[in-house]
Amino acid sequence: MRSSLNLLLLSSFLLLAAGMVTSAQMALTVDRALTIAHENNPRFSIADKGLAGAQSAQRELIRQRLPRVSFHGNATYAPTFPSFGYDPTITSGGQISAQVMIEHLIYDGGQRDLRLNQSGIDIDLIGRSRSLMERDLRLNVALAFNDAMHARDEIALREMNVGQLADYLRLVEAMYAGSLVGFTDVLKTRVRLSDARLALDDAQGAADTARFALAELIGLPFDTSIAVAGRLDSLPDVGAFDTATNPDLAAFDLAVNRSRIDVELARRENSPVVSLLGDAGALTSVENITLPRSDRSSFIGFSAGVTVDIPILNWGITDLHVEQRQIGVDTLRLQAEILRRSILRQNGELRARLARGRDRLALIRATIVDAEKNFLLTKSKYAGGGGSALEVLDAQQLLSDNRLAELQTLADLQALVAKLQRLTNP
Repeated sequence: MRSSLNLLLLSSFLLLAAGMVTSAQMALTVDRALTIAHENNPRFSIADKGLAGAQSAQRELIRQRLPRVSFHGNATYAPTFPSFGYDPTITSGGQISAQVMIEHLIYDGGQRDLRLNQSGIDIDLIGRSRSLMERDLRLNVALAFNDAMHARDEIALREMNVGQLADYLRLVEAMYAGSLVGFTDVLKTRVRLSDARLALDDAQGAADTARFALAELIGLPFDTSIAVAGRLDSLPDVGAFDTATNPDLAAFDLAVNRSRIDVELARRENSPVVSLLGDAGALTSVENITLPRSDRSSFIGFSAGVTVDIPILNWGITDLHVEQRQIGVDTLRLQAEILRRSILRQNGELRARLARGRDRLALIRATIVDAEKNFLLTKSKYAGGGGSALEVLDAQQLLSDNRLAELQTLADLQALVAKLQRLTNP
């Protein structure tokens, strides 16, 4: 409990310090970092364009169900001479037409409906893909933010370690000045303090690296000074895992359903195609319009008809298409099963590691309480003329190591929770 209180006080100090930095610094929460990353990530704009394209394709399929109306105009002249020219019985001297034509497909074996259903799945797939992108981005930002908080807190612990050793060095130097201890105690303490300062310098370098990595991920300029606001000891809850709501598996299910429609489309390649045709307008020949008005035939009218196309023989190509599409469906099913097993393994592994991590954290915190007492007692014993400087330094090192182990365990737990939320959140 005492170590938890220390960590809470440390976190509060860090948050207070973050609020006192210059205005050039940007204090970030993980939610704010995620918002910035979302705004600066071009992949979401690409996904939105893809969704708009899929929706446009769906509207196109819907409008293809309407009759096609077109205008057809034609004018040909075929003169005939005694020894040259086309047969006037066939050409009638040429043809002139101006017609509005209507064509409407009334039956194609259900292929249009299947393609429309498939376009709906395409839209859902793009939406799922976008959702998965958001989940991956959320995980990556959480992990990068976690690294930045870990680096920030490690600096504070290293500074605390330097402060303890510096305070102990003053005690040793005072005792040496009073001829109570030998100079070797001073040298040992100076070396240990120097090592602690080097470790602090390394931690500061690691913190710079973590801040640059976070800035790169969320799309901030690298000259932006970032101060992360958050606490590693605040662990969010993890929901229950359900394969039925897992977005990765749901996306695979959509892909399987889409491939099944491909199989049905292949089966219906040999379906009859029935269309209604109609036209209205003017249609005549050059020969007709050259006749006297009283002898001309009418050329204003309309016509209607039905066309039927029935495939008879394609040498088994349709069966081969069905076979190929079915292989694709079976392959996706097997891949979905592999993914399902992998996700179940990940969930079980992450939860087991989370439970072990919590147990480890409790053990480390209990050890820190004993290590703090041991350090204070050893230091007091040394100040009273008993014990050795090495015992005090070892006690201080033990305390520092356990505090760093607590910090690392908290960072590991945060990473495990973020990964579990990636699996469990719908």
